[in-house]
Amino acid sequence: MRPDARLRPLEELGFWPDELETLQKMADQPQGLVLATGPAGSGKSTTLLALMRWLQQRHRERLGPTPGARLNIITLEDPVEVVVSDFNQTSIQSGVGMTFATGLRSILRQDPDLILVGEIRDSETAGAVVQASLSGHLVFSTLHARDSLGVVPRLLEMGVQPYQLAASLSGVVYQRLLRQLCARCQQEGEPVGCPACHNSGYRGRAAVPELLTASDELRHAILHKEPLPPPRFSLQQGAELRRRRGLTSQAEITRIIPA
Repeated sequence: MRPDARLRPLEELGFWPDELETLQKMADQPQGLVLATGPAGSGKSTTLLALMRWLQQRHRERLGPTPGARLNIITLEDPVEVVVSDFNQTSIQSGVGMTFATGLRSILRQDPDLILVGEIRDSETAGAVVQASLSGHLVFSTLHARDSLGVVPRLLEMGVQPYQLAASLSGVVYQRLLRQLCARCQQEGEPVGCPACHNSGYRGRAAVPELLTASDELRHAILHKEPLPPPRFSLQQGAELRRRRGLTSQAEITRIIPA
C-alpha cells in the first residue's frame, strides 16, 4: 500500500478544464454507474479514487459543518494500493469466497453513498454492479475494453440486459498515460534529454481521456441495439491537443495511442 499523500487531486491528473468538467458532471449524480477502462497501468483506479474524493470534498462544501456531512464511501479492491483517508477500503480474498460480487452484496447492507468495485471480471460481478446502481447507489468500477464504446458490448456479453445498461450507465472514461516532455530541455515539442529527466527527454506522465457521456442518444442506441454515438472527447483529439501545446511529442502519441 502507498500513503494517502500519493493520491493526487483530480485536478492534477492532467485533464484539460473541459475534460475535467465533463468527468465531474458524469460522476456528480445521485445514482448510476461510472466506468473507467483502458489497459493495465493506465491510471484507471487512480482516476476513480480521485474522482470519489472530489465528490466527498464537494459534498462537504455543500453541507458545511452540518452533522453527518461525511459520505460513506466503501471500496472493494484487489488489492488496496492507495490508502485514502475517510474511505472504508477492503481487499477481496477470492480464496475464502470474498469476491467482488459477494463483497458488493455485503457492503450494500452498510448503507454506502459511493461504492468502488475494483474491476468487473465476470457476469456475476457485472450483474451485481448494475443492480446496485439501479437501486439508488452511485457505483464506480473498471472494465477491460479497447475504447469507451467497447464497454457497452462487453457488458451485454456478460449478460447485462440493454434496458438495465441504458438506465444505469452515467458515463465512461477510457484513458491512457502520455509521457510529458521535460520542460527544461525540450526543443520545438521534441524530446532532447538532460540530467533533470535522466536524458530521456520526458519527465512525468499525464492522463489523456476519451469521455463517453450517457446522453439520451446513447441510451436510445443501447436500448434498441443501434450504432453507438461517438464519444464527446476522443483519445486522438486529446493527444493532438497536448502535442500542439508542447506537452508531449508525436513519437509518444504514436507509441501510446492506437492508430
